[in-house]
Amino acid sequence: MSWNACPTDRRTSAPPPPSRHRTPSPACAAGSLDQAAAAVAREVRAMTGFERVLVYRFDPEWNGEAIAEDRATDWGQSLLGLRFPASDIPAQARALYAKSPARFVVDRDAVPAAVRGQPAMANEAIDLSFAPSRALSPVHLEYQRNLGVNGSMSLSILVEGALWGLLIGHHRKPHYVTPETRALAGLVADGFALRVHELESRRLWAEQQRSLATRNALLAKVAASEDLVAALTSANSRAGVTLADLFGAGGAAMVTGGQVASVGSTPPPNVIIGLVDWLRRSLPAEERVFASDHLSEHYVPAAAWCTEASGLLAVLVGGDAGERGHALLWFRPEVASTVVWGGDPRKPVLADAATGTVLPRRSFERWIEERRGQAEPWSAWQVGTALAFASAMEGVVLRQMRRVAELSAEREALMRALEQKEVLAREVDHRVKNSLQIVAGVMRLQGRTVADPAARAAFEDTYARVMSVARVHDSLQQSADIESVDLGETLRRLCDDLAAGVAGAAQRLEVEADSGLTVSSRTAVALSLVATELVTNALKYAYGPGEPGRVEVSAKARPSGGVEVRVCDFGRGLPPNWATRPRSDGGGLGMRVIRVMLERIGAELEVGSAEGPGTCFTVLV
Repeated sequence: MSWNACPTDRRTSAPPPPSRHRTPSPACAAGSLDQAAAAVAREVRAMTGFERVLVYRFDPEWNGEAIAEDRATDWGQSLLGLRFPASDIPAQARALYAKSPARFVVDRDAVPAAVRGQPAMANEAIDLSFAPSRALSPVHLEYQRNLGVNGSMSLSILVEGALWGLLIGHHRKPHYVTPETRALAGLVADGFALRVHELESRRLWAEQQRSLATRNALLAKVAASEDLVAALTSANSRAGVTLADLFGAGGAAMVTGGQVASVGSTPPPNVIIGLVDWLRRSLPAEERVFASDHLSEHYVPAAAWCTEASGLLAVLVGGDAGERGHALLWFRPEVASTVVWGGDPRKPVLADAATGTVLPRRSFERWIEERRGQAEPWSAWQVGTALAFASAMEGVVLRQMRRVAELSAEREALMRALEQKEVLAREVDHRVKNSLQIVAGVMRLQGRTVADPAARAAFEDTYARVMSVARVHDSLQQSADIESVDLGETLRRLCDDLAAGVAGAAQRLEVEADSGLTVSSRTAVALSLVATELVTNALKYAYGPGEPGRVEVSAKARPSGGVEVRVCDFGRGLPPNWATRPRSDGGGLGMRVIRVMLERIGAELEVGSAEGPGTCFTVLV
């Protein structure tokens, strides 16, 4: 049989005798560990003639599991899938298996020969670690009797020098294996160890490549984002990866500044904060990482949310314990499982009351354990990758903290400059208002000394225009926002001033404006001048002397945005040539002022009639 051939099933009650010319097959064509183990068990049983051959694997706690079995059909007892506690193969026995990888027992009950030494050795102990034919310990002999085994074989499966498991042979009667076949079986065990290493290396390489690609994508997101937390916990990007994807975790969280940002299935934020506080208290100052696949064993409150977080990998980011204000956490959900033991693993190892000799277990009946609160364990490379990623994030966090500090300082300086600007602007508005009021007062006094009615009217009109601008600056001085003016309040004050200059106008003028309607100071100046012209004309010319009537002024927000200002009267209406009347007739200059102001703010003027007689001017901004 060649090395590349896959062996056929030779499960018979009496396997064929070992062939002197058989060549080993390590099942190199097997695509998985289970397939390779099954092939090795078949081949070694066919090669050695044992009635049962097991592939026995140790877990991280040194409990054992039979992952493959090939046995005679008349041996009803099967050990396949059963687990055995670490006490079945104690630490000293495991250390011996690592030193001496092959052990064959022909007859369990054979009488051992005495070991003779030189007289000079006296009572010195003799090291028989490398003696392949040494006698078994009494405990080992009793264990084999309880298991119903006489002849046996133990071949160590060493992966990169560490004990990974055993290739075990059982025979119910004494059984001899030739030295040639022993060496051949040992070679198969070594070949299987190489295959285990290859399969595990491929699996780890594939996992690490996926994690590396995710890490690179996350770092690219962080580099392109101003928000570190959003980059790690949001999947709304072309990269589409989050912190949870780094290790294929069920959920992940980042704790920074007492705030929690999470993605996937995680405990509530307050629980995560409590967990991080516990980690800060529990971990030594020189340690930053914590990993567990059974979190509730270390942190009892975690039992309440084992569905989301039976497993935890956490890294504290920062310097010493007092500065570790940031943390990265990955959560794994509970993986409920059923473990079948070969006997109750909780029973302690007993000793004979008379001799003090340790006694092995007598029962190998199937004992089922339901495991809850445990998750898939974290690999050593995942812990290392988490530390490396946290170190990279630590640099990013420190840079962002420095940037935040710089921005805060710049913001404070800007706020101080804005406060100074606001004080200065209010002072300017105050002085401009006072200056305009002085100018307006001088113009009114001057107008009263003029005998020509037309000239006096021109002074009054100019006075009103100057006061409208002064009223805007007064509103700016009193406004909370120096850039915006309450248009409704400005129009009310402006109309009060205008009504005071026309007899009986106070009873005619009605002002209605939306509450909180604000516009820029530039727009407010233009609208105030336009309103001054329209209201003045309506008060003076819409009604005859002593004729009753009202003038309505309104300001409201437009549905499509902007504002609408209307000045309506219900009087005699406009003359046919009102827009082109000469300045001497009182209308030309006012219309030119209106047009200039409307053009300045990009507004439109609509002229129409109110309900019944009269005129409505509508300004749309």
